[in-house]
Amino acid sequence: MLYPLRLDMEYLGDEKITVGAGTFDAHHFQVPTNNDLPEEHPPYQVYTTADGDYTFLKGGVAGYMQTHYELMEFEKTVG
Repeated sequence: MLYPLRLDMEYLGDEKITVGAGTFDAHHFQVPTNNDLPEEHPPYQVYTTADGDYTFLKGGVAGYMQTHYELMEFEKTVG
């Protein structure tokens, strides 16, 4: 089944987080529950670097989905 959805994102603030790739200053975002779905979906938590590149650091969803991802290696090139 397919459902048309809108995508909202909330900025929750800045945090310092540690992932497999190291410790970073990060922006914390949340994709809230979408009421257009037939079953309530837990909100996604997303963290990106706060350096202006918005590199994905960590993301996931709790509840019945239990899906989590995090950056394990990072090499920033100058160029």
